[in-house]
Amino acid sequence: MIYDPLAPNWEIEETRLPDDSYRLSMKMKRFHTGGSGEAIQVLKRRARQLQEEQGHVGYEIAGYSEGIDSQTLMTRRVAEGTIRFVKREDADSFALNGSY
Repeated sequence: MIYDPLAPNWEIEETRLPDDSYRLSMKMKRFHTGGSGEAIQVLKRRARQLQEEQGHVGYEIAGYSEGIDSQTLMTRRVAEGTIRFVKREDADSFALNGSY
């Protein structure tokens, strides 16, 4: 679990995956004040934080989904996204074109 002070309406669970990827699973808190449309902003903000902390040159959102969890007493918004980071050597234009 991570805490984002700019997203107090969301519970965020972060899982590190192989190959410099992360999965963020987010659930809106049961009692909240707004914040319904901010899940993608939370994902992008955390991706930028991780990118800077780990020294990557960029990131891509490999997958993203939003929905409603209705299996509990009260429905609530949920979102999940997978972030993949770009390493310096992968960002080299020669490497991307296959020419050295």
